[in-house]
Amino acid sequence: MGRPAGSRNRDYEQTRRDLALRLSQHLVRDGGEPATLADLAQAAGVSATTLKHYFGDRNGIFTAVMESVRADGAIYLEQARRPAGRSPERSVTDLLLGTIEAWRRYGLGRLFASSLALSLGNGDRGPAFLSGLLEPLLDGTEQLIGAHVADGRLPVCSERAVALSLVSPVVMALLHQDNLGGAGTRPLDVEEFASTHAHLILGGLTGTPRAVPSSGGDD
Repeated sequence: MGRPAGSRNRDYEQTRRDLALRLSQHLVRDGGEPATLADLAQAAGVSATTLKHYFGDRNGIFTAVMESVRADGAIYLEQARRPAGRSPERSVTDLLLGTIEAWRRYGLGRLFASSLALSLGNGDRGPAFLSGLLEPLLDGTEQLIGAHVADGRLPVCSERAVALSLVSPVVMALLHQDNLGGAGTRPLDVEEFASTHAHLILGGLTGTPRAVPSSGGDD
């Protein structure tokens, strides 16, 4: 007996997630232009009709990619936002350095830059980019700061403002160096910058000098 009209295969959602992950690095062409549906179908190794079946259109593909990235990053962020006995200097620096590693080693940088370019001024893709990529990182940082406020190692503060102050310059530095060619015009050691930046923000928050975390061990 056939499936009722409009019903889905048992593995529909898994197939949809797998396709979204496969497409995450192909939202734009190498030259920076938005990928066409034909481009995306070729990258996924399926037909354009298949993509339409699972996602509807390119905005649907984009939203699904953002959803899959959020789900994949949830475990990392869950670990990163827990102090686990670390000092604020160590835990914040670890979070920023982990973001840099994901940006450079695991394709986050290309995905972030291409998704940002596709999202600016777009009423569908903009919110999807925020919920899938940017807000999880900010929220994880905000919760980490909140955990240190709760354990008494940081003073009561605007946790959102501190998270924005910590994350935004590091993301800007990565875009500058890796995605806009800044490494060839004005090189910056982004890891060193992130450690120094965390030191400056936390020092300003507490009003006391704070040591820049070393590369190994907890403080």
